[in-house]
Amino acid sequence: MRLPRMTTRLWMIVVAVVALSIAAEQMRRKSARYRERAERHAKIEEACRKSAALLPLMKPSDYEIMCGRMVQATRLSPWLAAYHAELRRKYEYAARYPWLPVEPDPPGPMQ
Repeated sequence: MRLPRMTTRLWMIVVAVVALSIAAEQMRRKSARYRERAERHAKIEEACRKSAALLPLMKPSDYEIMCGRMVQATRLSPWLAAYHAELRRKYEYAARYPWLPVEPDPPGPMQ
């Protein structure tokens, strides 16, 4: 059986198929990377919400035991939770549509 001749048209089809395969793999990897970021921000958001729930239960003596930065982080927990919820939504959207551009992360409440 004779192989088909490699004409310009056939080469263009081969190049297009290879290019589409490469682009599809790049989108799959990008989507996976964005999904990991969304999961990381979801975990941080959950931790901040738990910390914010503990804040009303803390006594002033507990503040003295904790270092100043920890107290500040505990007081900022509701804002941190909202910040990470926003980033989680952003990266979930980016994972769903990896071909769209993603804006840089906004500065956090503690920066």
